[in-house]
Amino acid sequence: MMAIIGMAVVAGVVLIMGALFVHEGKRTRAAMADAQLRQLLVASVPAAKAELVANGDVERDVTVETPVEGARLVLHVQPVAGKAAVRASAVLRGFGAGQEMVFEKKAGGWEMTDVKLVRTSGE
Repeated sequence: MMAIIGMAVVAGVVLIMGALFVHEGKRTRAAMADAQLRQLLVASVPAAKAELVANGDVERDVTVETPVEGARLVLHVQPVAGKAAVRASAVLRGFGAGQEMVFEKKAGGWEMTDVKLVRTSGE
């Protein structure tokens, strides 16, 4: 009887350890994706500025080439009250991040005047 109880306890511990390892693996993948997504969002700022310089503030979606395999970075440009609002959406391995930027056209070109992080889906 004690042997059966002991085996049940060991089986329970193995099950719990397995679940813990799976959780830690998911958390590690999410942390790695988060760092790369932040880098993509940082890269979206000069990409948005270059897009505005090249094509103005006409409403459009622009896919930006990325060096990260499996990553996608899309800029949505939209004119808003004499300014340009650009939403950057980055997706990597099912994880997503985004930011909304506001640019104003000044004498020296387009200048970013506001930026905020936004929630996006990983699709």
